[in-house]
Amino acid sequence: MTASRDFFVRDYFKTLTAVWFSPGRFFSELPEFSLLGRPFFVLLVSGFLFAAGNLLYLREGALLKVSILFLNAVAMPFIASAFGYLVMTMMMGRRAGYRRLFSVYAFSSGATLLLAWLPFSLWFVEIWKWALIGVGMVKGCSFRPLQAGAVIALSMILLIVFFWSLGPVILWFKT
Repeated sequence: MTASRDFFVRDYFKTLTAVWFSPGRFFSELPEFSLLGRPFFVLLVSGFLFAAGNLLYLREGALLKVSILFLNAVAMPFIASAFGYLVMTMMMGRRAGYRRLFSVYAFSSGATLLLAWLPFSLWFVEIWKWALIGVGMVKGCSFRPLQAGAVIALSMILLIVFFWSLGPVILWFKT
């Protein structure tokens, strides 16, 4: 293993360990103006491991299903953080930049994706992910707890309405 690859693997597991065991400290120590590279890297690796884990129990059309699961795992933090940013700016103004908010969503999702592939773990892992996002908003984006809860709740409602409204469009394409 080369030194640079060793660094990435070590940095990945160091990041996950920090998010799992001390999320408040991890999110409070996020740099103010960070690039999207590190959170996106964590998200990509976790999404890949999530998709690989799903291969263990998928039977028919596994490659297509795993590809969709991987794309969903990587794309959803972008979509959810965009809705969260929209709700935040409408409610409180620009309290945090989009990159910082995306980092919170990406690190939280990346940390929980490693367990999300296990059957029947969805409820626990999703609640844990949104709790980590709330901690990240409070510690990393200077939200008050009620503000973080309101942004999360309203952005979840917007996400549900958005995907529910896509149903007729998808049905139209199928016919």
